Amino acid sequence: SVIGRRVKRMQRRILSEIIPRWRRLAERGQVELSSTPYYHPILPLVCDTDSAMRALPGLSLPSRFSHPEDAHWHVREAIARHARHFGAPPAGMWPAEGSVSPEALEILASEGVRWAASDEGVLLHSLPPDAARLASLYRPWRVAAGAAGEIPMLFRDRSLSDVIGFTYAQAPAKQAVSDFLAHLGAIGEAWKAAGHAGPATVGVFLDGENAWEHYPRSGEEFLDRLYGALGESPVVETATLSEARSTSPARPDAS
Repeated sequence: SVIGRRVKRMQRRILSEIIPRWRRLAERGQVELSSTPYYHPILPLVCDTDSAMRALPGLSLPSRFSHPEDAHWHVREAIARHARHFGAPPAGMWPAEGSVSPEALEILASEGVRWAASDEGVLLHSLPPDAARLASLYRPWRVAAGAAGEIPMLFRDRSLSDVIGFTYAQAPAKQAVSDFLAHLGAIGEAWKAAGHAGPATVGVFLDGENAWEHYPRSGEEFLDRLYGALGESPVVETATLSEARSTSPARPDAS
């Protein structure tokens, strides 16, 4: 139908504008773009499926699959595709589902990935059992990456990330933003009270879910209010991952 053809043309036009718009934002320094290994593989399992038993001893697994050369390809292809579309390689990578291992991190670092990010559970399970969450989570890290040396990493506050992904869509935007900033303020106060040097660095990453389709008007009001409040806050400073990694003294072994 005529209407159907018009809708398709409009969809194509909108889709054709997405990548150029993000490229312009990145070139102006308004955003920092990251990537994920191509085709979204669980990189540690591509390296070696037996690595799953480190986190889940006794897990029943299929026949062993171990192809680190494939993992290298997924990372290289992601970097190459990103550079073709956006004019520059990605600043860093959020591995698919935040999944990392020593072998996967070595591959990322050896392929020139400048930073990686993952979930707080990965960090806390990689540290001694008595490691304090506050002191461990809210800082950047430099993580051992085998023969490739080290790779800077930041680990997300899972609950703070998930309230954006799954909860705030059900609340008025003003209330949701106020709640989010209150959480950030509480983290900052706890950090200062514990006597830690420098600012607390809070990672907030949505792990791939499309949260905005659940928000009124695709989250437009929430995001406008959130970025406005963050920009006006006297106690919160927004930073890209590259900026956040600039001071990364600590060195856990991610598993």
